[in-house]
Amino acid sequence: MLEKIEISNFLSIRDRQCLKIANKLTTIIGENASGKSAILKAIEKLNGSKIKNEEKNILLKEDKSEIIAFFKIDKKIKNVLNKDYKNKFPDSIIKYDEDNKDIVFELSTCDNEQKAYRMYYSESGEEYDLLSENINNIISEINSLVKTVKPEELKEKMKVGREADIDEIKTYWEKITDEELKQIPTDIKDKINSIIKEVESEQYDELIPEYEFIYFNSFKDLLVDDIDIEKAEENIIVKNFLNIADIDIQKVKSAIDNNDIQYIQSVQNKTVEIMTENFKKIFSQISNDDKFELSITIDTGSKKIFFWVKNQATRANVLRFSDESEGTQWYLSMYLRLYEYFNKSKINKKYILLLDEPNVYLNATAQKDLLNNVFRKNLSDIQIIYTTHSPYMIDAEDLYSLRVIHKDDETRIFNTTLDYLSYRESSDKRKDVDVLSPVLVATGINISNQLIIDKNDNLVVVEGPHDYYVLNAMMKQLNIQLNIKFIPCTGCEKIPFMCGYLVGLGYSVLALVDNDSSGRKAINQMKKQNENGELYKIINYSKKGEKGDCILENLFSENDFDGKIGGKSTPNYRKLLYGEEQIELDEETKANFRYIFEIIKNSINNRKKWKIS
Repeated sequence: MLEKIEISNFLSIRDRQCLKIANKLTTIIGENASGKSAILKAIEKLNGSKIKNEEKNILLKEDKSEIIAFFKIDKKIKNVLNKDYKNKFPDSIIKYDEDNKDIVFELSTCDNEQKAYRMYYSESGEEYDLLSENINNIISEINSLVKTVKPEELKEKMKVGREADIDEIKTYWEKITDEELKQIPTDIKDKINSIIKEVESEQYDELIPEYEFIYFNSFKDLLVDDIDIEKAEENIIVKNFLNIADIDIQKVKSAIDNNDIQYIQSVQNKTVEIMTENFKKIFSQISNDDKFELSITIDTGSKKIFFWVKNQATRANVLRFSDESEGTQWYLSMYLRLYEYFNKSKINKKYILLLDEPNVYLNATAQKDLLNNVFRKNLSDIQIIYTTHSPYMIDAEDLYSLRVIHKDDETRIFNTTLDYLSYRESSDKRKDVDVLSPVLVATGINISNQLIIDKNDNLVVVEGPHDYYVLNAMMKQLNIQLNIKFIPCTGCEKIPFMCGYLVGLGYSVLALVDNDSSGRKAINQMKKQNENGELYKIINYSKKGEKGDCILENLFSENDFDGKIGGKSTPNYRKLLYGEEQIELDEETKANFRYIFEIIKNSINNRKKWKIS
């Protein structure tokens, strides 16, 4: 599992920047030219490319550039790697220890080395080496094999001492004479040779995870209309098209040279069937179009391959690929770029997808389909890192996967929206937070009316409109004089982002949530971005002297909630606040809400930035 990427001295990135990677989707947002694409290009370098001098930051041409990926190998991943290795090499003995110690697998590239890796324990930082960790297993296995060897003197000579190292294993047979070799049973010699071979041949490298970063640039990696056959294998998108369609380009060239029209026609015919069926599986918007077809023409005169599309609108006619809708072009091209992943040609290889602006050619519906169906279902077993400006490509239920990129004198990476907003506050640019506008749209939060407030107001962020209506009504009924304003979200999971957003704008913020499973989850999330508690205060609904779950509705007496208010509903709560006649509530209800407002008041008093009227 990829956990983070560190980048230094690459394009607009100057000082070392760290990008934390989410378990599934990592969404990168930021203004144009802020360096989002530079980050994806840097990550792709980890496939094994050196960093060129022209890719260094313009101010640091003489300094070292480095890109490092940090992967975690936990117990679950160890077990998978051990199993795959054992299946491939049944007689192998080298393996990961099946303990709970996590191992860090570090993959790096720099300006003088293409690709390097090292492994170490995550807690201690002590280097981890597969051979060194398995030396005791190797020694035990050899000593177990020689137990039946006779005579006794030879058996003792063949034993390996507990202090032996890897070099001693590699040179094991040097201490045995030719005459002694003849006395050793063949099956024992074969098994010992298998162990030595495993050590010497370094086949155990198969235990080391193999990762590939697949980079798809929405602006550059689209399938072309046509291509010279001689250049077909140089274009990764075309090459993958041919592989999926099972087209042998060398046989095509030979058929052209020999004027084998029958073979060429057969290739063209099978391409229609294979490519159309495969593409319909991943692009739901054309799955019901029975006229949709992908086809090619191999022109023997110009020695070119032409790519065509047919659909319900064109009927019997074909379109050049560039004349098809941009969404179809993008989806097909992305599918072609991901051919190796879909083909699963290498079982042990792990893929990480890098997408630059996947929304650029897709309408809102197609973007939602990409996020919810393709990313979350078709590509559910790989990590995806993508850049976007679109609110439809932001998962409102998982705002902690957002990473904000900002550029002033250099590109900076912020792993939470709160980190970004805090930086903007320290830069005295608190109002300049347009980069987060797509997030507000994605979460469905509209705070335009609520933010017409004074800087001295204390903001209390609550779960939704129900809290807003009830709390304002109870303040009015109980004559509570607090200089506060309630900001409703559209669900408990939106509260962490809204708190960070408002803090970044310079407001004093308090979060009030239900004391239930969803509320506690939100609190845990907020604690991660507010570790020292200095940015905003978090409290939950409760009754004085009572423990356990408590939500807004529990603060009402049973008589009030069911009888006077009429149950949980927006109209009922609006009536409580805006009704012509005030609903007189029981003392039990009033006492519970007084207690909540007392907690709010105390929280405000304990913070220097808060003001009370």
